[in-house]
Amino acid sequence: MNLNNGLVLQLNKKKWFKNTNITVKNKVLGKSGDGLLKFLVDIDEENEFGEIIKLTDYWERYGLFGVSFDVRCQENNQQITTKIINWKDGKNPLARGIILIEVSGKIKYLLLEKKFNLINFKNEIKSFSVAYPDFSDGKLIKLPQRIKKAIPDSTINKFIDLGYVYPEDSLIAGKTDIFALKVSIPKMELIDKTKVKMVELTELHTSIDIFKDAYLLAIITKLKFNNII
Repeated sequence: MNLNNGLVLQLNKKKWFKNTNITVKNKVLGKSGDGLLKFLVDIDEENEFGEIIKLTDYWERYGLFGVSFDVRCQENNQQITTKIINWKDGKNPLARGIILIEVSGKIKYLLLEKKFNLINFKNEIKSFSVAYPDFSDGKLIKLPQRIKKAIPDSTINKFIDLGYVYPEDSLIAGKTDIFALKVSIPKMELIDKTKVKMVELTELHTSIDIFKDAYLLAIITKLKFNNII
């Protein structure tokens, strides 16, 4: 694996990395990618909590990596171990978004995905996911096949970048990009409502309690505060 030499040099200058066991060092430099290195380089040797002593473990599995640190608290000099999990590339490979349906140039509906959740084994109304989305060069995002089939003959008019969120910052350090798409659908009667849910914008306030998807709630909040909906 070709690692960024500049990042490796920066990491080797860290006092806590110098204190790290050679076996753990070899794990990091032998298996990791630049996503992990950027994450580690951004960690200061001292912070408001205390001093990082050394890196004690590193593992990677299922697109995630985990690291453990020995840290000394500045208030009572107590040494603790902290564990951090992150996505292998430093952020979630799946971006999350919703569709805003335009009628006569104005947003009238929110389109959300109906999906069976294999984590809690329940049917849910969710934002839809896109793997490794490319928003570069002004390109409009391509809809996932399952969504495209549910809304045939649709046209994407605008991609709205809503930044990113840390869905669980006390558990995983990775961030997830969120966005919305303005879409026009000339034949509304062809929408497959077994796969997607349409929520009329004027009735959003009565529907909000049924949404349990944290990404979806974050997207709606940002769209509201930016006066997009």
